[in-house]
Amino acid sequence: MVITKDMFTAAFGLPTEGKIGFLDIPKETVVEMRRRFSGSNVPFRAPSKKKEMKMEFRLLHDIVAKALCAKAGSFDVVTSEKFDLMVAISAGLKVNWAHKLYLLW
Repeated sequence: MVITKDMFTAAFGLPTEGKIGFLDIPKETVVEMRRRFSGSNVPFRAPSKKKEMKMEFRLLHDIVAKALCAKAGSFDVVTSEKFDLMVAISAGLKVNWAHKLYLLW
């Protein structure tokens, strides 16, 4: 049995419009999220340990790491892939979740 991207999208009711890649996230948004994520006065930089983040963003990192990312590397390290997903979620950016999740599946 083959499940196409269209079948996957329809079955889960996922949005099909929005960002596919995160290279074009506005720089101001990234700078603001780095400040917001940080557990100190120093802006957060990926890759870093999640313990350097505020608690609520550590929880978001855990959700992103376990549910949306490949299981490679250290769970405690915030990779650039996880950071980009966290920025998109936290900033309320429109993301093509059908594309992102189908590729992970």
